[in-house]
Amino acid sequence: MGERKQIRLLIKRGLFSRMLAKITPMASEIYRVFPAPWHITGSPTETDYIMSFAAGGFWNVLNQWLVRNQPESPAEMATLLMAGLKRLGEADDGGH
Repeated sequence: MGERKQIRLLIKRGLFSRMLAKITPMASEIYRVFPAPWHITGSPTETDYIMSFAAGGFWNVLNQWLVRNQPESPAEMATLLMAGLKRLGEADDGGH
């Protein structure tokens, strides 16, 4: 069975979201071990929150993408997500 089929089966059985609860606590440690240009310089609390946010968002995107009968290609997904994240970064904060 292919990886996508295995994950779709986990999603259908309601088990995919349970995996997120296992991965989220590890996300902050992974963040600290693998530096990236987008990392913030912040307290451990700030890192924990940003990684919880990132892991949850990524997990939900995977969930939505993998249940589609004809999902977008990985390249299309990268383009969609990059465009959306860029728009979020450029969004007007209402003058605050």
